[in-house]
Amino acid sequence: MNKNITLPKGIVTFSQVETPSEKYDKYTISVKYDAETAVKVKKIIDDLYAEAIREAQAGSRTKVKEAGAPYNELLDDEQNETGEIIVNASLKAGGTRKDGTKWRANPPALVDGKGKKISGKINMGSGSEVQLGIQARDYNAKEAGLQLKLQVVCIHKLVQFGQADAGSFNFEYAEDAYEFDEADAQPLDQPSAPTSDDNDNPSEEDKGWM
Repeated sequence: MNKNITLPKGIVTFSQVETPSEKYDKYTISVKYDAETAVKVKKIIDDLYAEAIREAQAGSRTKVKEAGAPYNELLDDEQNETGEIIVNASLKAGGTRKDGTKWRANPPALVDGKGKKISGKINMGSGSEVQLGIQARDYNAKEAGLQLKLQVVCIHKLVQFGQADAGSFNFEYAEDAYEFDEADAQPLDQPSAPTSDDNDNPSEEDKGWM
């Protein structure tokens, strides 16, 4: 099996799609789907997984050992299923062929919400809203299962590393609350360049971070 699929929008919980991990030499991403969207995502993946197992079983005289569908059910504090799921997709960045030669793969393509290819580093982080373009492939080694090979990430909302997302907090918004107007803004004072004395003598506040 070798099929291209597109998953619905979800929220990134982990992203390493611009540079591969040093430990595993893979591009990886984890995306969370709310309970309603998870029903659709599970249907897509479960159908492909069932097809992968059927193909593996057809070529085996004994019952194959199943790896399980490639998503994780999320549990609450009481260990009850929430209906939400996490889908992990990855792409090997390189490896060694049987003849000993090395190979390297291109990273997954990144496109914006209008389909325009993104060039350059954008530091996409957790909280971003994305769709995944995946190549679904079956495998049958020690276990039989379905591999989700990451091909394209379509970014509908970008949250960069270190950038807080207000949606992650339970603020109480109201129609009569303060609304920012650029006319209210004043130029920010530019900090002076630090001197050697500044670096050698950190403040009490700075010491807490050292």
